[in-house]
Amino acid sequence: MEDIFSTSFSSWHDSWILDTDATCHMTFRRDLFEQFSDNIDGVVYFADKSQIKPSRIGSIQLKIPGLFDYSLNDVLYIHQFEINLLYLVQIRQQGHSIHIFDGKVEIRRPADNKTVMTGVEEDKLLKLKGVSSVTLNTNHLVKQNDTLSSSLLWHACFGHINYESLRIMKQQGIKGLPTVPRNLTPCNACILDKHHKQCFPNSTSRATGKLSLIHFDLWQQIHTDFY
Repeated sequence: MEDIFSTSFSSWHDSWILDTDATCHMTFRRDLFEQFSDNIDGVVYFADKSQIKPSRIGSIQLKIPGLFDYSLNDVLYIHQFEINLLYLVQIRQQGHSIHIFDGKVEIRRPADNKTVMTGVEEDKLLKLKGVSSVTLNTNHLVKQNDTLSSSLLWHACFGHINYESLRIMKQQGIKGLPTVPRNLTPCNACILDKHHKQCFPNSTSRATGKLSLIHFDLWQQIHTDFY
């Protein structure tokens, strides 16, 4: 049974399960907390009569597609848990109404009956449609950094070719080339080795004596890595 559950939840690392049998919101992801406190008493009991003491309690900001962000408060951190649970009864006790129909879940606030969270049935479980703001930002940065690293690598492999030329090559069907971002800044090697110098302005000054007019270069010697 342990292997079945660990296999089922292995792909739910960033997801939240909507649950009705838990006693509170719980997560095993310490990095998701926006605010937290280590001052917490009590333990969490499980169906097998085991118990675990939470390490912290705090709030997590949820990003819901097409809706406003939702602040999930009083979330327990239990690193041994391996899943993220959102306790629906605790949500209902805050005044929200919960509607489950055709494999979908809608959570509406009492003030205007507007939807604040949605979920969908997946693998015989109810899954929140949304992730924490920390997860969303992290995934965006990882994807962005991968794109930038790949673009700069191809730029260097082609002898520091112009970025626009890389885009044209990709449009012409060269396989393996990344999508080069429009806001990509010049690499350090191009700045040091391929930048152009402004022409010196014409001078009408003439020396009338020794050392009365001195020309000298303020630029130091440059060492750059080869690619």
